[in-house]
Amino acid sequence: MKVALIGDSHSQALFPRLRDALVQQGYQVVSMVSKPGWGAKRFVDEGMATVPQEAEGVVVALGGNNHNQTSDYGRQIDRFINTIGADRRIVWIGPATSDMGIAGDTGKRHEWTADFLTGALPSRGIKFIDSRPFTKTGHRDDGVHFTAAGYDHWAQSVEKPVMVGLAISPLVRQAGRIGIYTILGLGTIYAIYWLYGRIKR
Repeated sequence: MKVALIGDSHSQALFPRLRDALVQQGYQVVSMVSKPGWGAKRFVDEGMATVPQEAEGVVVALGGNNHNQTSDYGRQIDRFINTIGADRRIVWIGPATSDMGIAGDTGKRHEWTADFLTGALPSRGIKFIDSRPFTKTGHRDDGVHFTAAGYDHWAQSVEKPVMVGLAISPLVRQAGRIGIYTILGLGTIYAIYWLYGRIKR
């Protein structure tokens, strides 16, 4: 499978590590774009939310530079997704944990954005990987970026989830979610029916 990588400053260190793992598993990385300080909105506004036509999958690493903590952020995400191609297999690596004591508001922004993406992306057929569990330690002095060892750990932690995400098409992923919701819904109906029967006795 041919894959494109697009991300922010973290991806400057994360993507080379991830690319090596992908290539070892037979993937072909056709492009790798990292823009420090950029988020989804700026990629679209600058006309840079593009990937090579032959790319079947896209790995996105964005969110750390989001300053829009409103529901409108979903519209920005939709514009970005539609521009890179919503029909592609997209895996989104979320923003890292920041050292709240040093990074201050940056850490709060990362938390808000990660929470938002956790809820928003799966319904769009996109595999979302929450980076926070893998990035609690290993920060550099700025409290935001990481040491080489920190990036090593982050990359190694997301390798398998990224490949699993690339292996599943958006339609299959959405169908799976619908199936789960259907099962849960039927289970709830059965539970209510069972309880109603018990009460009537």
